[in-house]
Amino acid sequence: MRARLADLRGREEDIELLYGLPDPWKRKLFVALCRRYGLKPFREPGRRHSTVQLRAPKLFHERTLWPEFVALCDELHTHLDELTTRVIREAIDEDVSEPAEQAPPPKALTQAGGC
Repeated sequence: MRARLADLRGREEDIELLYGLPDPWKRKLFVALCRRYGLKPFREPGRRHSTVQLRAPKLFHERTLWPEFVALCDELHTHLDELTTRVIREAIDEDVSEPAEQAPPPKALTQAGGC
């Protein structure tokens, strides 16, 4: 993949990409993925902590980096969900189901006018 990136950089100019990743787990995943390919994610002073900037060829972003990130996010979400469920079940309560739907209580009827 690094060779493919180097090849793309030889044919295509890097563009600056801006990512808003408020979820800290996804942001860590994205930064690690960028570094895996030898990219250097950064954030300019004054930017939000959730912002990640990157200089890379647009095609690399569209065909490799972003699709891989989305797939890994799905795996991360599944793993974190399983871990959370296990911790809650073992440490807090066996019932980890979602709350049941319940119709709101009927409103009290009031009469208009009086006698």
